[in-house]
Amino acid sequence: MPQTLAWVVRGIVALMFAVPAGTKLAGDPNWIAEFDSLGLGTWGPRAVAGLEIAASVLALVPSLSSMGVLLMIAITLGAFVAQVTVIGNVIHIFVYLGLLVPAFLLLWRARQLQQRLPR
Repeated sequence: MPQTLAWVVRGIVALMFAVPAGTKLAGDPNWIAEFDSLGLGTWGPRAVAGLEIAASVLALVPSLSSMGVLLMIAITLGAFVAQVTVIGNVIHIFVYLGLLVPAFLLLWRARQLQQRLPR
């Protein structure tokens, strides 16, 4: 993957997490209702938004992108489990797959770049 394409993928993946984080921080009633059904009230969306923003920033820093992507994967898997087990919305499986595939690609690319660094 050329370096420019790696940055484009990194930016897209970061935006995929930063934009929903912004709506959570803005207090979108849909997010509050969803987190309330999980028993996390109004603090849940803010906590997850903070993690999503942290993951987005980490994903943009080449030396920390692996950590950011791992955080994104953990957030996505947690959301997937909550959607399927508690909320019961199975259609989100495709959304989460759409988030995980670019995240895994970015993690793979980050590992390749880290292996090239002198030790």
